[in-house]
Amino acid sequence: MSKKKNLIVLLAVLAALAAVYFGVTAYSDYTAQKKEEQEQAESEENRIWVTDLDEVKEISYDNGTAQLAFVKEDENWKYKEAEDFPLEQSYLTSLEETVSHLEATRRLEGGDELEAYGLTEPQATVTVTDEAGKKTTLHIGNSVNSEYYLLVEGEEVPYTVGSSLYNEIQNGLYDMIEMEEFPDLTEENIVSVEIQNESGNYTLEKEEAAKATPSEATAADTENETEDAAEKEYEWYVKTGGKSTKIVNESLCDTLLSNLYGLTFEQCENYKGNEAELKEAGLDKEKTSFTVTYTDEEGKQAEYTVMVGNKTTAEEEAASEYYARLSTSEAINILSETAVENITGHKAEEFLK
Repeated sequence: MSKKKNLIVLLAVLAALAAVYFGVTAYSDYTAQKKEEQEQAESEENRIWVTDLDEVKEISYDNGTAQLAFVKEDENWKYKEAEDFPLEQSYLTSLEETVSHLEATRRLEGGDELEAYGLTEPQATVTVTDEAGKKTTLHIGNSVNSEYYLLVEGEEVPYTVGSSLYNEIQNGLYDMIEMEEFPDLTEENIVSVEIQNESGNYTLEKEEAAKATPSEATAADTENETEDAAEKEYEWYVKTGGKSTKIVNESLCDTLLSNLYGLTFEQCENYKGNEAELKEAGLDKEKTSFTVTYTDEEGKQAEYTVMVGNKTTAEEEAASEYYARLSTSEAINILSETAVENITGHKAEEFLK
């Protein structure tokens, strides 16, 4: 047999072996896939669902401390007693997902009396209402190995479930508030800061620092000119009584500005204070305040004013926070003592020493 014929035979044998190999591999993959699908189907059949609701319209809960009810309107959750309450949606959407498809780890057929599970006097109760108006009430009893005993009202056999549902209903109303926020500020987009305190009024204003002339510029300045083109340097002035003076105490100015960057309210005490509540917090009149004028993302000038009220504890105690609010809002919030005193706690002349 010629070499050419031998090569043809060899290639035919190799092709046949390859076909067998790929066929066996394909069959093995197919068998493994079918086995996995079967195991998943069996696992799904063995799952224990306490609830399986398509659409939830209302959720209420009693966690032993707070009794709260929420209603869903136009895909948004609202606090039922005050629908204008600024509710952070993520809390309720997460709770909705948990309570509408709640899976149990065990169904305690033939177990102890309900009293043994803490279900005759449950420590928490959740009621969920679906789109058809059907209510399902869940009673949560004692904890066991990081899980909780649970009983569906109207049933006799309890379950054990994970801790997610219990943990998610521990929030009080103000734990779920959408806090008022300040714009993102940097030295570049701040235009001015007006301070009003016991010593009077003054304003910090900035100007872009003059660049060195070509004859004054060093070789290093020229070399770094491209890198620093986007970085601007500013000089700050304090304006009081119609007179503007360059700030000498740059460290004090830097501290004030840095406290404006990333400024946040610590918490909200009352989302809509009435006249008496604002007065009690010292927020009925603008005694101490700061107004920030800045350039927004669209390049337009905007401003906000923060009014600062009383300390949150008696003067003789070690208070570390102040009541504060935006001048355009009735919400009574809390600002840290550090932020308040670094922003509003200085006289104009301190910047000139």
